[in-house]
Amino acid sequence: MERRHVWASLSVLCLIAFVVLTWIFWPRPRLLLPLSKRITPSFAWEIDHSDLEWISDHEAVLVQQDTAKHWQLSRLDTLHRTLVPDTKLTTLFQQSQASSPIILPSPDGKWLLWYIRNSKALRLTTPDATHVTNIPIPLGQYGGWVDDRHWATYMNIENLPSSPNAPSLDSGLAEIKVYGVDNPQHPHRIMASDISTVYDPSLTFPSPNLFFICDWQPLMPAEKLMLEEHPMHIVGAFHAIWIHLPKNDAVNMVTFSPKGERMALLLSRERPGPISQMIHRIIPAYPVKTSNVVSLYVCHRNGKDMKEIGMIMDGAPVDDPAGLDTDSLRWLPSGKQLSYVYKGVTYLVAVDP
Repeated sequence: MERRHVWASLSVLCLIAFVVLTWIFWPRPRLLLPLSKRITPSFAWEIDHSDLEWISDHEAVLVQQDTAKHWQLSRLDTLHRTLVPDTKLTTLFQQSQASSPIILPSPDGKWLLWYIRNSKALRLTTPDATHVTNIPIPLGQYGGWVDDRHWATYMNIENLPSSPNAPSLDSGLAEIKVYGVDNPQHPHRIMASDISTVYDPSLTFPSPNLFFICDWQPLMPAEKLMLEEHPMHIVGAFHAIWIHLPKNDAVNMVTFSPKGERMALLLSRERPGPISQMIHRIIPAYPVKTSNVVSLYVCHRNGKDMKEIGMIMDGAPVDDPAGLDTDSLRWLPSGKQLSYVYKGVTYLVAVDP
């Protein structure tokens, strides 16, 4: 009888030890919020009507609409934790009849661009609202900053007559115009292969003679992304780079680091709830409840060194005030941190902790 009690006690102790060890060593998800630093209080962040752009690692420009639907610009200082209205930029932004809240800062943060005149022109200025210039871009789309003092626009040209010395391209051509802040009215014109704009392409210019395109289908599960490497001066020559994605997730956002060396990706998937999944195995008629999981990844632009920074597992929908605004994902100028807006709060997270 005593021996039976001893074995029973040992069994209970072994079970407790197994549960404790399993709890200690069971791999836990890498949650994004505990790894992030909150830098703003919660405010009314309106998706599609708000933007936050970094002009240094400690200062950003915030664009929002007031109750009268007027654009208001503020300066966010993360060192002193202040958010101060910028009256000069606000006046300039309102007078220019800006088409959207999006501001496009140069990699060094010393120049700002934004769309005006229903996206038919760009306004160029410095953060102190001086050196103001308007640049028409008829039918052109903003491509990105080539370096600290040059940016590019592009336009696909269909049915362009070919010359005897030009290769025949079934997919057409694209005209790329490179503008300089010193003489923005006279851009440099370059011809390249047509640029895919089926969805929402991301462009980056890691050097003056090279640019990359990443075009993806939003919210659709994908096993890999295609990145096109285009030489600027060789028409028809581009190299496809396939980037394999983890877990066949849906792509929500792809953005390049300031120097174009790395990519940040927001991926999402429907994750079955563990309790409902267990009940479903016992009672097949019981439905499996799912929730949305969003993961932030970083990799080199060739797809190597893919690593997960963290995930959000609360099931909140993306691009919703109650969840993560995927369009808010931004690299800081140093390329060492990323910012994002979650439930109206701006967070910073280190890329290489």
